[in-house]
Amino acid sequence: MKILITGATGFVGSHLSDLLHNSGHEVFSLVRTPSKAKEFDVKGTIIRGNLNTTKTHDWVAELPVDLDAVVHAAGIVHSFEDRSFYTINTESTRQLIEDLSFKFPNLKFVLISSLAASGPSKRYQTEDQVPDPVSVYGKSKLAAERILTNEAPANWQKSIIRPPMVIGPRDPAVLDVFKMVKKGFVPSLGRKGGKKLYSFVAVFDLIESIKLCLEKETEGTEVYFSAFPKAVEFKDLLLAIANKLDKKAPYIIPLPITPIKIATKFLARRKPEGMRLTPDKINEILPKAWTCSADKTTKSLGQVYKWDLDHIIEATIKDYKARGWL
Repeated sequence: MKILITGATGFVGSHLSDLLHNSGHEVFSLVRTPSKAKEFDVKGTIIRGNLNTTKTHDWVAELPVDLDAVVHAAGIVHSFEDRSFYTINTESTRQLIEDLSFKFPNLKFVLISSLAASGPSKRYQTEDQVPDPVSVYGKSKLAAERILTNEAPANWQKSIIRPPMVIGPRDPAVLDVFKMVKKGFVPSLGRKGGKKLYSFVAVFDLIESIKLCLEKETEGTEVYFSAFPKAVEFKDLLLAIANKLDKKAPYIIPLPITPIKIATKFLARRKPEGMRLTPDKINEILPKAWTCSADKTTKSLGQVYKWDLDHIIEATIKDYKARGWL
């Protein structure tokens, strides 16, 4: 197949370009900065462009007329401004679909969404549950899902993948947790932060989910959670990282919720570069569980999840050290 990847220099997109290229597909990678594409060795034909909603997407003309599929992996996770989530995650999705629909009446379109679009859950939630996002980020992703479902051409084959916490090489987001574990202490909102339950997925299993969606013939829109079948408590995640770093279990420092909320809102006015604990992100940290079921991907897509927590942490640490990040 001939496949376009947006966000090809991102964490998931760069790994996906590797897998699809090595699987014999012809990949077209949309990138904003060619230097980053070189750093992550992004595969395929490099197409320079972006999804800025205020500009015409002239780069679409560079795509072959017989393009088969699109994987929309571009987006943002952190921002101090709510409108940025909707501009980049929602409106850019609408604009991308509109631009592509003029040239490609038949496409497979895979949208990489997030468990945040569905919301937290005490039990392993399934794809048929009513979404209830608690963050602006999650709401912007859910809005993008609805645009794909309701506004994309009816004859497109549409798939939505909602991954939970993604772990793997090249990821700068989870790197912060690894660094804190290495130092021996990890702050946590509230006294029971260590007992919070999270689903996770290794990036290598996630890109396999995407590949399986591309290979499957569907009608309408299908939604999937891509997640390792067993969730993990936060303290056990930290312990697994510590073990692979040959460190003792880190001390979890409980932080009072209200003062941290106030401090975060104050800092948000200054928009400090590199700060990931934003007011919106706190809305995702507070719930006791973020879990989802892998049943649909294993039964409908035939996926076998190969990367457990220990193996993906080991691979991630190896990559971080090789890059000088850890």
